[in-house]
Amino acid sequence: MRSLWSFDAQSWDNAAVPLIDRVAAMVLLFGSVFIMPTVVNCFLGDRLDVPDVLIFSALPGVIAYRLIPASAIPLRRVTPADVKWCALVIIPLLLTVGIITMGWTSLLKLFQIPFMETQPWLAVIKEYHGVQLVQLFFGLCVLPPVVEELLFRRLIYGELLRFGAVTAFVVTAVLFSVCHFFVAGIPGLFVLGVAFQLMFLKQKNLAAAMVLHGLVNSAAFLNTVFS
Repeated sequence: MRSLWSFDAQSWDNAAVPLIDRVAAMVLLFGSVFIMPTVVNCFLGDRLDVPDVLIFSALPGVIAYRLIPASAIPLRRVTPADVKWCALVIIPLLLTVGIITMGWTSLLKLFQIPFMETQPWLAVIKEYHGVQLVQLFFGLCVLPPVVEELLFRRLIYGELLRFGAVTAFVVTAVLFSVCHFFVAGIPGLFVLGVAFQLMFLKQKNLAAAMVLHGLVNSAAFLNTVFS
């Protein structure tokens, strides 16, 4: 399949990157976001505050970027068109995710399935102020979008393209939703994964997906701070 709904779906083939580098990058990126924060918190939690833990945990993700040649990453400066599309979709996207999440959590409560109301890293936001709050914002709203978009929208999507663009599209969004280990957010995260992938494919720029991802995380962050 050459295209996916008029979007260029094949441009992000992983053939230009050696397999061992792709695997190493995926391991580092996944560990950076989903494993390292817990590990670092367990071993250094008595010495580091949560903002420091999140920033320290991002180091493997930074290293992963060095394994992928710049020419193999469709990453360029954010353009006015990227900003325009992110601005157009952010409010409808947040409303859609909010409605879906409300319906999903109502079902979980109906069937008495236990779940956390808030993601653990968001739950600690109110404990910090000043410089540490800025660090926490950086660790939640800047680093994760950069790391996760390379992992899911570029590498995993690129690996799955051999099974067809639609399969790669759907499976990537599913993996994105379940890998956050947040039951209450699974459907909403799936929708976000779809939106980020569409933004990437439409704008042919990984940075556009990172910006949209960062806006979504920032909205959750600010909502927690001021609620």
